[in-house]
Amino acid sequence: MKPNQKIKAPKYRISNLDQAEIVTVLHKLLANYQIYFHKLKCFSWNVIGQDFFDLHHIFRELCNKTYQNIDYVADRIRFHDKLVLTKWTDYIKLSEVKENSTNITGFEMVNEICMDMMKLLSIKKKCLKIISDIYDYGTEDIIKSMMFEMEKDYRMLSAWKK
Repeated sequence: MKPNQKIKAPKYRISNLDQAEIVTVLHKLLANYQIYFHKLKCFSWNVIGQDFFDLHHIFRELCNKTYQNIDYVADRIRFHDKLVLTKWTDYIKLSEVKENSTNITGFEMVNEICMDMMKLLSIKKKCLKIISDIYDYGTEDIIKSMMFEMEKDYRMLSAWKK
């Protein structure tokens, strides 16, 4: 190698069509996470009754994890050189997770969160299928990690309901 010659880094290349497919599923995941995050926030503010301290703490922990996951998903969208959706109208349209119910008990809140977790896990499985077929290992690894954490949280909340 010559003294002033620059080393060229190998290009990480996924076709434009595959990138569009990845970004589409990531936007769907992001939309669901945004609605889920908002619901967790509202539940942490509005939970009352004997379970207030436990549930407020649990909802806040889930908020923190969800916030981080939203950031990871947005980072992966930007990695593919696309802009991240930012409008609530887009999130609501794309999301399978629906806005929170009002005036419900702590038990009903936990039930709703568990149902939302199942929806999110299902969406992540669909994402994994597409992403692994395209060999986007970075995104695949992140989603697998998010799934593991959510499965653990789901198990704990399910046990709390019994």
